[in-house]
Amino acid sequence: MRGYDGKFVLGIGGEHTVTWGLINGLDVAMKNLTVVQIDAHADLRDELDDEKWSHKSVMRRVLEEGCRIIQIGVRNLSRDEFNLASGEPRIETFYADQLSERWKNLIETLSTLKGSFYLTVDCHGLDPSVIPSVASPQPEGLSWPQTMDILRALSSNPAASWKGADLVEFVPSPDPPGCNITAAKLAFKLLSYLRL
Repeated sequence: MRGYDGKFVLGIGGEHTVTWGLINGLDVAMKNLTVVQIDAHADLRDELDDEKWSHKSVMRRVLEEGCRIIQIGVRNLSRDEFNLASGEPRIETFYADQLSERWKNLIETLSTLKGSFYLTVDCHGLDPSVIPSVASPQPEGLSWPQTMDILRALSSNPAASWKGADLVEFVPSPDPPGCNITAAKLAFKLLSYLRL
């Protein structure tokens, strides 16, 4: 049985493979779904350490099910992942080093998205100055204002149906100042921008 009774689903926590389960439970066929991915990593490997299922391959599994993928902020990927992203028409990648010149194009793409979509926010996608508590921080990530611009663009689009979202790969910090509040605020903002 698929679907969450038509309710918006928000997954919080875990490593990135939790995205697969959340997407797979939606009341929409994966071939009709666009996945908007904020992430430092492409996560398009075919396998990692001889395993098909991992945080490095989850978007490859999503792609194999027919989803369209819009990647934002990617700045760490293998040659094979780059080749796949470059040659696959269902993947559009806005690399971190291109965001300044492609920002207007990104916002327009999100604002004119049609059909059902799902947002996955890997905390690696944000700059470590915003959320440093991740397993492998990567410089040149999204700023807080950029992230809010993305949420606003998605939520203000009347032609798109926002089915769900997740916030993954955050590592809670027991020591102050930490950034637990920042991660919680990101989840709060995401829900605040949601068109109900």
